[in-house]
Amino acid sequence: MTELDLRTDDPEEFQGRVVRLDGAEYEIGPLLGEGGERFVHELINRRFGRTTHAILILRDQENAADISTKARDALRQLRDRGLRHVIHDHVTVHAHGGVFELREGLDRTETEIRMAQLLDAQRYDEAEAIAESILATHPDNFLALLVLAAVHGRGDDAYRGLKPAMDALRIEPNTRACKVTAMRCAVAAGAFRTFWWQYEDMRAKWPNDHTMDDLAASVHVTVGTPEKAAGLELDHDVAELVRRESEAKRGADEVMRTSFTLEDTPEHNKRNHDILEQAYRIYPRAPNIAVNYGLVLLRIGDGRAAHDVLARIVPVLEPRLHGEFLGYMAFGLAVAGEWSEAYELLDHMTRVLGDNDIEPVNLPGWPVWWVERDHMMLYARTHRPFQLIAQVLGHVGPDRVRPEVRAMALLYARHPCNPD
Repeated sequence: MTELDLRTDDPEEFQGRVVRLDGAEYEIGPLLGEGGERFVHELINRRFGRTTHAILILRDQENAADISTKARDALRQLRDRGLRHVIHDHVTVHAHGGVFELREGLDRTETEIRMAQLLDAQRYDEAEAIAESILATHPDNFLALLVLAAVHGRGDDAYRGLKPAMDALRIEPNTRACKVTAMRCAVAAGAFRTFWWQYEDMRAKWPNDHTMDDLAASVHVTVGTPEKAAGLELDHDVAELVRRESEAKRGADEVMRTSFTLEDTPEHNKRNHDILEQAYRIYPRAPNIAVNYGLVLLRIGDGRAAHDVLARIVPVLEPRLHGEFLGYMAFGLAVAGEWSEAYELLDHMTRVLGDNDIEPVNLPGWPVWWVERDHMMLYARTHRPFQLIAQVLGHVGPDRVRPEVRAMALLYARHPCNPD
């Protein structure tokens, strides 16, 4: 099939042309109407097999971008003046040699409507059964995938909801419902980077849509950056939460302006602990405060408290850091003499780091300070990590230790932070 080319195609050639946008492939369907400025056609998602949008192709391509922007601004002004019936903005697309607009327009089948009604009524088992039956014959029905995402995402394993949400988004990346569901599932699963990718894409496509700003602000609060929620259009209660959190963070940042001595000695650890404890009490959400407070607890021998503080902050850190932080949490439990639990974390760490593909440089050392800006850990020169791991393996017994965990421990003989 021939792709749309707005530089050469005549209006009578639009129907049947292929449009590609954000990885999705569409086919221009029948003409719905035309006016002084636009030709309006159905737009069929080829994987879904049905119409999902209307495509509006502007006659005046030379001034199309300006015309489209003015139309979107006019809608925003009507909404600002209290337009009772909300008309969502179109997406202005620069592609295929010109400019066109997309408007969402999906007709649902009776079965799909019933499925949505059951979901709204919280009759989750029935909604899920219909979704599964649809997907059995139409695996690219993104509406059924969105229902599965909503049903699975409400349970203890939020990642179960994220997968069908992302599957739906890959089929239909230009529909608001797919974006919103993916963002909600990402937050529930703690996949904050996925949330931000989708949030930024949604704001780029629909710049006047602020429906997800409250959720974005809540994510900023969760990851310790409430000040970044400034400028979002927020509900009163959410705005008040952001104000309180921002004020608390400023107070904690003042405490953290103190100079720290990065030496692993009882005197310096005690001083650093007292400062970090004060900052943590004021604002425990800041990763730089929470991580370094957890690490100083480890160094002064309060292993269980170190584990607990780190366990609360690790979910908001970048996933690539999780392996090494599992090690620090395991060290904490080892210091506390909780051998079985410490082994479980060491086993998990070994799997995350790659089992037999681990390099000594990637193993966690004895942490002195975490530099948040560079995501870099400063280590002391000591055999302390290996000593703790050896204690853990000795207490749990050889029958329980996986060969890969034993091999990981032996790699510490070549750790770059061993004493000279």
